[in-house]
Amino acid sequence: MPATPAAELPADNFSFSPGKRHTGHSEMSEIELVDQLQNIGLTEYQSRAYVAAVSLGTATPGELADESGVPQARIYDVIEDLTERGFVEEQIRDGTKVVSAPEPGVVLEEFKNRHVDEFNATVQSAAADLSRMYQRETNTDGFVSMVSLEKSARRHIRRAIDDADWWLALSLPRATYDSVADEVEAAIDRGVTVRLVVHDDTAPAEELDDSFPADVHVRRRSIADTLAVADRSYGVFSSELPHADSSPYIVTQEANLVFLFQNYFQQFWSTSEVVQTGDAFPRWYLDPWRVITDLGSELEETAFTAHVVGYRSAESRDGEWTGEVIGSELAGPVEADFTSALPVRATLRIDTGDEILAVGGWKAAVEDVAASAIRLERTA
Repeated sequence: MPATPAAELPADNFSFSPGKRHTGHSEMSEIELVDQLQNIGLTEYQSRAYVAAVSLGTATPGELADESGVPQARIYDVIEDLTERGFVEEQIRDGTKVVSAPEPGVVLEEFKNRHVDEFNATVQSAAADLSRMYQRETNTDGFVSMVSLEKSARRHIRRAIDDADWWLALSLPRATYDSVADEVEAAIDRGVTVRLVVHDDTAPAEELDDSFPADVHVRRRSIADTLAVADRSYGVFSSELPHADSSPYIVTQEANLVFLFQNYFQQFWSTSEVVQTGDAFPRWYLDPWRVITDLGSELEETAFTAHVVGYRSAESRDGEWTGEVIGSELAGPVEADFTSALPVRATLRIDTGDEILAVGGWKAAVEDVAASAIRLERTA
């Protein structure tokens, strides 16, 4: 079969002119070099001209155009672009402009370093701008979204754990807990009180108690909804009942919705099997309800000091108060088991030394202080 004449080759099948000097490379190798140079950011004409410049060593613009196949009308612009990028150098010899290529290894190393620096600066600038945008969105009240991918849900669960300052309620399948165990231990190291319901029916409770940090109070259910709730700031929820493979996760930083998640967690916490009782003192709680139901008669029999973070109910003025716990009250319209039922009123009374304060829960209006968090410590 006769060879196709060079003049009939399509434009994209670039070939160096026959009869020209091609040192050290076959025609195919030169084409591959052009492709590689385009991959690092040069145009096709720039790539052709640079390979030709390296091949020729020193050449006039006309010779470079003939060797590379770049149109004569474009070769001066291409040479100027390559000069600005440091790929070639222009000189005047005997009144004639000539182009030479410096050692390619040095040229390409410098080119790489410049682009790495530019890339890093661009990434850092974009990351800073995107982070500011992200913080504006995630710190806005009313942030609620739905995610369906398990990978995305675990990322939000980790963020919830990292976001906790005082109290962390977790209801997780065993495999999910194992994937966030490092974040849970970091929260404990920060002084966060952690309550964990683990979904695991594969082993007796006594065989599980060595699997968790000693300071975590752990209970177990064979199946439960998935929850990760940090303080009143971050919540992740997915219903497992009825079971569905594609159950979406609700992710929120809306305080009222996180508050509902915390209360819902309390309902099945109280009816789950105890694996281990952790929570050494000092210990954080979100409100008097959890303090009173958790400690029970111990609150009356043992001396405790409470440190309260919250605000004056009548003045909406933030503050912190420390004092001895001298009394408590749980009340509702009917008799109920308040370990899982939300009372109408839950109050701690503390003596600060300057005054006796009635401390209520979040948004309390009757008590002197509405608590955002309460730190309990046994009095020595």
